Amino acid sequence: MFGLCRRAASTGHVYAGVKSNVSHSRIASSTLTYNKFLSTDASNTEKEVEITKLLQDSLDNATVRVTDISGGCGSMYDIEVVSSSFEGKNRVQQQRMVNEILKKEISEMHGLKLTTKKP
Repeated sequence: MFGLCRRAASTGHVYAGVKSNVSHSRIASSTLTYNKFLSTDASNTEKEVEITKLLQDSLDNATVRVTDISGGCGSMYDIEVVSSSFEGKNRVQQQRMVNEILKKEISEMHGLKLTTKKP
């Protein structure tokens, strides 16, 4: 199914227009939240940790939450970023900053839900 993880094709849950068999509880359990220090929680995917670290290293005083909403295969992410780097910038400018930081990673994704906020 369009290069998505095989698990996303079997049942009726829909996220950003893509069918998924991932239950809401599995999505919640794969959520990854960091302030300045990374967790070593084994339930986080490598890509969640990588994306979080990239954003933490690139933005001032950032709180980042990365959730793989594709069931762990890395094709779709829900990312929330709160950073003082966004002060004086509108939402489009904030999201362009994040898009530039994650340019390579975004090119490998099927979908992305991005939320940016000022502290």
